[in-house]
Amino acid sequence: MESNNTKLEEKNCSRNDDKKSEVSNQSRRSFITKSAGVIAASTFGINQAGSVVGEDDEFCPIRQSHSEDTLLEGTEEEVKIYTTESRIPGPTAVVVGGVQGNEPATWNAAHQVKDWSINSGKLVVLPEINPVAIERGTYINDNGDLNDQFPPGQEPTTELAQVLWEVIEQANPDVFFSLHTSRGILHEFEGPSGVGQAIYPTYIDSARSNASRTVEYMNQQLESFRSIYDFKVGNTLYGTRPLLTHKVGADLEIPGFLVEATRYRTKLETRVEWETAIVANLLEQNGMKVSR
Repeated sequence: MESNNTKLEEKNCSRNDDKKSEVSNQSRRSFITKSAGVIAASTFGINQAGSVVGEDDEFCPIRQSHSEDTLLEGTEEEVKIYTTESRIPGPTAVVVGGVQGNEPATWNAAHQVKDWSINSGKLVVLPEINPVAIERGTYINDNGDLNDQFPPGQEPTTELAQVLWEVIEQANPDVFFSLHTSRGILHEFEGPSGVGQAIYPTYIDSARSNASRTVEYMNQQLESFRSIYDFKVGNTLYGTRPLLTHKVGADLEIPGFLVEATRYRTKLETRVEWETAIVANLLEQNGMKVSR
């Protein structure tokens, strides 16, 4: 028998079905503070997608299902998959983290993403796709760099890569995200060389223009005047290298985004904040709003 609370929740959710999430008219807020030369995180007053989240928003828990699955169960390469599916039709998104085991911000961010509520569609998250490297805290596992094992137009070159690709294909995503961090910052002379503070889009559809809008959004939040931590749009991924996001673009022909935050003089929580904000903003541009 349904409880009165459940019926009340259904009534409230039904009443809000036709309402749109309000866009915040508040003045923009910085979500980082600069202290002693180190970037430190603070908190948004709005949700990561830029929309107000409140009791009038369209994120009804009873209209979503959550499931958990396991790949290569019982092996050292066991990988968890978390799926949130709304009863309201919408896009399917896949987010992966932990490609390299020395980039903890990526799986911390992905673990946050898996707990988000969505207003429509399906969100599939694999927070730690390289468990051996994560356990060891290394860039590679025994088979080398996992991110070099996805040649476009061909079978992935290791068992783990093959299983991961099967999951992505079966999900049939409309948009894809691979989370990374880098030692340095793209096109900056300060610090070590690197490719951080950039979003690298696939060549498909509106991916590059999506990335440009998200970069503009992120830099407005930084409220900086030409800081080295400003985000950029990186080179377009044309499927010319055996990287996972290259393969997504070339083989699935969907918008995909390789997200790189920098580890240079930044705190873990800041990198997580950046990456979750980027994912949420890009999801909204691709038809899925989120609430945390």
